[in-house]
Amino acid sequence: MAAELNRLSVRCNRVIPSCSRCKSQDAECVYPVRQKRRAHRPVGEERRVGVPGDALSTILERLEKVEQHCVALPQTSPTKDIHVPSPAFTPRSAASVNAAVHHASSSITPSPAASTAHDSYCYLGSLRPSVSSVRATPSPGATDAAAVLKDAVDQVQKLRLKTYSVSVVTEEIKIPPDLAKSWIRSYFAQKPTDMFLSLIDKKFVEMIPDMLSFPHVHLDSCVIIIYYGVLWYGCMFSGAKDKSCGRGRWSKLIFIGCIRALPGWQREATGSITDLIAAITMVRLCAESFDYEMAWEMFKQAAEYAQGLGIHNLDGEGGMMRGVHNPDISDDDRKSFWDLIQVDTFFRLMLNKPPSITGNAWKVNLPWLDPDSSGPAPRPDAATMFLVSSRVTLTLIQFFAMLEECEGDVARMVGRTEDMCREIKSLYDEWNITERFKHADANEPDTWMVAEVALNGYTCIIFMLRKMATLDSSSPQPISTDADVPDSPIALEAARHLVDIVAGLLTRYPTPSTLASTFGAYRAYVPFAHVVSHILRCPEGADVGAYAADVESLERAGRCVAEISRTERDFVPLARALQSLTSEVRKKAGGGGDG
Repeated sequence: MAAELNRLSVRCNRVIPSCSRCKSQDAECVYPVRQKRRAHRPVGEERRVGVPGDALSTILERLEKVEQHCVALPQTSPTKDIHVPSPAFTPRSAASVNAAVHHASSSITPSPAASTAHDSYCYLGSLRPSVSSVRATPSPGATDAAAVLKDAVDQVQKLRLKTYSVSVVTEEIKIPPDLAKSWIRSYFAQKPTDMFLSLIDKKFVEMIPDMLSFPHVHLDSCVIIIYYGVLWYGCMFSGAKDKSCGRGRWSKLIFIGCIRALPGWQREATGSITDLIAAITMVRLCAESFDYEMAWEMFKQAAEYAQGLGIHNLDGEGGMMRGVHNPDISDDDRKSFWDLIQVDTFFRLMLNKPPSITGNAWKVNLPWLDPDSSGPAPRPDAATMFLVSSRVTLTLIQFFAMLEECEGDVARMVGRTEDMCREIKSLYDEWNITERFKHADANEPDTWMVAEVALNGYTCIIFMLRKMATLDSSSPQPISTDADVPDSPIALEAARHLVDIVAGLLTRYPTPSTLASTFGAYRAYVPFAHVVSHILRCPEGADVGAYAADVESLERAGRCVAEISRTERDFVPLARALQSLTSEVRKKAGGGGDG
């Protein structure tokens, strides 16, 4: 017995295929598997099985949606429809399943890069009533363009965040001073009406490239962030002229510089006007780098700083910016505050975030309309674009007020939302926004100013209608499908304008920053999918040639994305998805599959 116990107490030394001791005794090696200790939980604590209740309910709801899609498929040969997809495309049921598995897995085991900044596009969960009457009805078995593009953008987001997380530690940031100075000049030439631009000392920013090489000069972290923000946009604007900018190397280094300066700025921040500008800079850079959660955190800080400085009460009793108020730039302050309001409403619409600035009392007049204003007169085009964007902002404020007022009354909400979208459309038709964008190509300083106004308004139309079409979803991240955007003339016209504008921007500024701004911050994949879906769902015998301009814009954008992805490999999934969809559209239009 003792000999048996001694034999069992001696463990094999795990040499493969057999250890020396067992080999000498002609015995079989036995490697006992140690069982993991069970975690000790206090009595009464709720037991969890690895998946939170919220995540489980979300997965179940998504599976229900997938089952509904599968039920809608033809019953003749389901095995062929589901298990034998086209090499370039996935049928709608398979795309939905892929999207469901992709989102479910990401919600349970997020990647290290995505855990701090994941795609948090949400819907109004409190608005539960069904409104299927406004949803599009894709034909069974058709390619679901929205699911294809959404999955591609999700892959791009994960790759970008992973790239940044690795580069923050390993990359050396060394930007040539001459190149940085050229970007600074480009920025100030292209952004004449940027937020709080009058509070940025242009001469000081132009000196920073040389100052960074001086060992005895120390710059505050918030100044470094503002400086890198200027370089980011200057690099984007110079992309068409300087092909080296289009390779994405510089824009990546610039964003990494901001991330490295962020901890130091957070420790030093006191809520000054410089801190406010740095926070606004980070909002934009993070949103255009697919880091939506960090963008939201930065915007909350910006709103807090703005209210602490009294910018929300410029025209209230005793209202002025604490310690920095200057009557000569008061109109610039008013405009900047209205720009913050616009960003606030955009976060609410695109990311379903709670109101930040608009949730509190504020009193700020529209700039350039106050008869007592002593500020400098703006350029006519800049004033016009601001008035148009302000009208859109006011419409969004009314939209969110309507959602609270008419909660539960689906028919009323849908009708009023369509009326608001028509108001935006009429406003843009009245001011010829799309024509202004086309003619702005000849006037470089106006290109981005008009483009941002156009992107903002038409995107609002798409997502306002999209919220109405998804009122029956209680999931925080429902599967993205073509049915999310109602099949209405207003939505289609807005989507077609957006596709044309994005194609024009990518042609003029073929840089990763432009691609990230349009498909990341403005979610351009939604209107792209809507146009593609509309063409693919045209009945047989319909005049598909009427969409020749749309096909040309889709192909032009696809070529630009493919060109950018050759050097920035993170965008390859999006390039492949666009190439496949445009090929399918070209086949539908009768032009073959080579487009």
